[in-house]
Amino acid sequence: MATASERLNRVMPSKFPTPYTEIFALGSQLFFDPVLSGNDNIACATCHHPALRSGDAMSLSIGYGRLGLGRLREVVNGNAPKACISRNALALFNLGAWEFSVMFHDGRVHLNREPMYGVAMPDDRTLERTVPTAFAAQNILPILS
Repeated sequence: MATASERLNRVMPSKFPTPYTEIFALGSQLFFDPVLSGNDNIACATCHHPALRSGDAMSLSIGYGRLGLGRLREVVNGNAPKACISRNALALFNLGAWEFSVMFHDGRVHLNREPMYGVAMPDDRTLERTVPTAFAAQNILPILS
């Protein structure tokens, strides 16, 4: 079992890729902007909101077609989706650290030297360039869904 000191060392800045100011600023803006969603009504922050500790306080996320955050999310004006993709909005704290090399419960995104760009992705989803971590690679999947 790790000591308190060892646990604290896991979240030190040296455990993360060096952020590029311009990319960080763009990513922050896009995180709160619904422009990346298929119907322009949901942003990453809808399910990973800072006020809800970067999750959504739900065991199974409600997702698009509704308004509000977390347990207060509800259908408005009959805007219920025709189909839902079952997902749990995992809290995002520290997932960008180097030590997290596998994403999702089934490991469908993981660091691997064999695929192009060093990250194994689902068959129908490929990366177009190198990304610094498995977390960075998995971020593209909700957008493509």
